[in-house]
Amino acid sequence: MGRSRLVPDVVVYQAVRSLLEQGGSRAVSFGTVATHSGLSAPSLVQRYGSRDGMVHLALIDGWEQLETVTGDTMQDAPQNIKGAVGVLKALSAQSALLRVLMSATQDPVLSQRAGDWRAGIVLALSTRLGGSVRNTAAGEMLFAAWYGRMIWSDAGVAGFKLRSLAKTLSTD
Repeated sequence: MGRSRLVPDVVVYQAVRSLLEQGGSRAVSFGTVATHSGLSAPSLVQRYGSRDGMVHLALIDGWEQLETVTGDTMQDAPQNIKGAVGVLKALSAQSALLRVLMSATQDPVLSQRAGDWRAGIVLALSTRLGGSVRNTAAGEMLFAAWYGRMIWSDAGVAGFKLRSLAKTLSTD
């Protein structure tokens, strides 16, 4: 019988994503992840095979977390402008995770996850802004404006009011 894993994968994945957030791809090595996770570097090699494999699995796990939060948020949000703004505000709390995930879109699997997630958000926003074909574009614009606002807020730039933009784009 094999030994049980004293340090679960989720702890390792969080360490990888934290290192990516703090210092980018160069900050992640078996040694740095070992220091942050409590697992030895040889154990990490044995468990994941390669640094790239470990990072990939950590990012897949991050997408699963973000998709869970997104699904829960959309389920609870009303089907109106207030709901559209609420979805985006709730997702803003995931900005650090989202930045890390979006930094790895050169990987086709992760790029597909990003595209699917974005499409789901746009659909959710569109239905909350009135649901017509015109509002598919409105959902896309609201998503793009929110994402841009999130990026610029990291630089200390004051953003606009999401509710005002959502009202402008809505057909209701």
